[in-house]
Amino acid sequence: TCNKGEVGKRTLYREERYEVKVSRTVLKTSLYWKLYRLSLTLVAGKLAEVMKAEKLMLLTNTAGVLNKQGELLTGLDAARVQALIEDGTIEGGMLPKVHCALEAVRGGVHTAHIIDGRVEHAVLLEIFTDEGVGTLIKGARRY
Repeated sequence: TCNKGEVGKRTLYREERYEVKVSRTVLKTSLYWKLYRLSLTLVAGKLAEVMKAEKLMLLTNTAGVLNKQGELLTGLDAARVQALIEDGTIEGGMLPKVHCALEAVRGGVHTAHIIDGRVEHAVLLEIFTDEGVGTLIKGARRY
């Protein structure tokens, strides 16, 4: 079980059809009727993995992943992201989003995007322009 403010983490997944209701948090019961509070970011990342998605898009209220000077980092691979976490560049509220993106690309999702949802047409701009509007995290291509 989780205390108020804590987020549970599922480690066992079964491929079944679930009716998904989107809200700020997801409440899920286990087979033993314990109640878990799951982060929607975590749920989105795991769904992307299970569905073998091409892209995972995480919309946030910041420009994306920033360097220590506050500048947007636009194209990163998993190794560079890990180094930025270890040196303290990525911290605070961005950590759960970045960890989700890393797990997704390590789990087979080709790219994860962390973009500013406050920007009008952000998803279209990220997909259809060369510059994009956020941070792209690339996974290893599997041929």
